[in-house]
Amino acid sequence: MLKKFLLDNGRYCFVNHKGEKAFEADFQKAEDFSEGLARVQFSKGRYGFINNSGESAFETDFPFAGSFHEGLASVKFENDYYGFINHKGERAFERGFLFTKRFSEGLAVVKFKSGRWGFINHRGQKDFEKDFRLPHLEIARRDYGDFERIQGTSDRLYSEFGRQVG
Repeated sequence: MLKKFLLDNGRYCFVNHKGEKAFEADFQKAEDFSEGLARVQFSKGRYGFINNSGESAFETDFPFAGSFHEGLASVKFENDYYGFINHKGERAFERGFLFTKRFSEGLAVVKFKSGRWGFINHRGQKDFEKDFRLPHLEIARRDYGDFERIQGTSDRLYSEFGRQVG
């Protein structure tokens, strides 16, 4: 398994279990491998994904990208909308958002074009009827990892499970 490593010049490379540089390429930023791919920032400031040989996983790079979770990665497209791609680098669904967070337990937090926040499933469909008007939506997991507490608002909300959140 390869791990990211910060070089003396402030750039990142990947090293193997012996601490040896796995390949020559280095990057402005890097994340550890997730689901077989690592998110990196190339010299031009754009983001993409590499495989464990250091080769670019897709022809496309993005203004911003997050790591893969549950088979999808959040990316910013050229039209300034965010969405998700699969392991082939293909758009997972056509719907675009103002902002996205990673998937966890089948749901992702997104900011809809209306400016309200909510949850979507892996098909890009809104998962709960309610959405939220929150300035800084952060998900905290507690009690077996269910989405229970939404921070960033003084309002008291109730989840679909009947538990108080907020």
